[in-house]
Parts: sequence; structure tokens; C-alpha cells
Amino acid sequence: MFIFFIFFLIGLSFTTYDFISRPSKIRIITNKLKLFFWNNRNPILSGYLFYAIGYFIGLNNVKLEKKKSIIFFIISALLLLVETIFVKNHLEDIIQYEFLLMHIPVIIFLFLFLIEIKPKIKFNNIAIRKISTYTYYFHILVIFFISNW
Repeated sequence: MFIFFIFFLIGLSFTTYDFISRPSKIRIITNKLKLFFWNNRNPILSGYLFYAIGYFIGLNNVKLEKKKSIIFFIISALLLLVETIFVKNHLEDIIQYEFLLMHIPVIIFLFLFLIEIKPKIKFNNIAIRKISTYTYYFHILVIFFISNW
């Protein structure tokens, strides 16, 4: 999972936090990375990290009380707000800023909270699984058609 975190940081280094590397020699490396990855919205730089976090939580049966997960979620959401304000102050230097570092704890604590919720409503898991499969495979086509429209 550590390697996926490094990939996520690499993705942030040439999109959201590109302004940090501008005055340094790291800029040469980030410019080369931009040739291979237009942004960090790809499975290598962002998707695998969140997949690995979910896999780790499921494999190790990680649990957190609802109250604690809500508290940690609120704290991380406030830190995300601070990070967003910090990034917005450098918007003239940023090409894209859809991924932020504090997304990681926000997503983890939200996920841990949702795991603890036991719905009282009986629903059909097979139908939801089919819908999510179709969404997974076809959302790329929808984005492609909308962006080219």
C-alpha cells in the first residue's frame, strides 16, 4: 500500500502541488512525468491507493466505532478545507486540483463509518451488484461522449 501512496504523491506533485516544484530541479522530473500522465486521474496514480485501502480494511476487518469515525471524519474534513484554501491561494500556478492529500483520511473515515451502519431495510444485493458493474464499465464511455460533444 505504501507504493500506491508514493504514486499518489507523484500524481499530486505535477497537478495540485505543481507550484511547489517550480523553483527546484524536481521540475525537470515532473515535466517528464507529465509526458506519460496528463493528470493524476488514472488508476496508477490514484485508483490503486483507494483500492488498496479498501482491500486492507476488508482483509484485516478494521473497525472503528461510529462516534469515533464521525469525529475523525469531521477533523479530516476540516483539514481538507484548510488544504483547499491553501491550494486555492495558488490557483494561478495550478493546472488541475481535483485530488488533495486530505482526501485520503476523509475517505478512510467515511468508509469506516459506512461499514458500521447496518441498514434496517432489506434490499436486493444482486441488483445493486449488477448496477455497479454496469456503472463501472460504462462511465468511461459517458465521460468520453460528453467531453467530445
